[in-house]
Amino acid sequence: MKKRKKLYFAVLMALFTMALGMNAMAATKVVTMKPNKLYTVNRTSYDDLTYHKFKVSKPGYITVYGYSYSMYSNNKYSLRVQLYNSRKKPLEQYATSMSEYSKPAYKTFYAVKQGIYYLGVKDKNYKLKYSFTPVKDRSGASQAKAVNVNRNKKGIGLLVAGEKGTKTDWFKIRLTRKQKVTFTFTARANDHLRLQIVPANPKLFIWGSSIYAKSTTEKVSTKDAFPAGTYYIKISRMLTGDKDTSGYYSFSWR
Repeated sequence: MKKRKKLYFAVLMALFTMALGMNAMAATKVVTMKPNKLYTVNRTSYDDLTYHKFKVSKPGYITVYGYSYSMYSNNKYSLRVQLYNSRKKPLEQYATSMSEYSKPAYKTFYAVKQGIYYLGVKDKNYKLKYSFTPVKDRSGASQAKAVNVNRNKKGIGLLVAGEKGTKTDWFKIRLTRKQKVTFTFTARANDHLRLQIVPANPKLFIWGSSIYAKSTTEKVSTKDAFPAGTYYIKISRMLTGDKDTSGYYSFSWR
């Protein structure tokens, strides 16, 4: 009798383990996405994870649109997404909250190079789509390799997901006379990017030398006239070493 009870118990435990395994498998789903197509996802739990697979053929940035919703109202809620590489390894430590609303959905941005990626979402009912914008990076990899940007021309680049958070891009401008300068800095990123003005003359100090942008265009004019000479433009993530942040940027000056 005792042997029979032990056998029944072992069978029940095996069935319970199998059920848990089946539930765990059912909680993860993969959806292959095409650009500019809106996907509607309905899961059984807010803890269910859906991987949205997509592919890019060249460097650029993606704009991710989406929102969470209730079956019982017309309200739209912020959605959290997390970017993964082709092996489903997260490219950001924490999910990004799509907190910026641009009718008809919330949105965020990621800069990516060529390859396969996944957008991970843990939610019950939501809609999601993405678009892709190719970008040709025109930046220099170091101060010594800074790319010259003429007046009213653009410096353009990418700080891509998956690279070192300490990576910086470099440009330079040349002033032929003493003048005030107006900078226009645009970013499309999941967190703030930083533009820093670095004078070639180490004796020259610039107060308030940084401009920050996340998904906006910031236009800033210097309070004082800059002496004639060379000035370097350093583009980085707002926080040094922050590998979670990625995005596109451009700047111009006059």
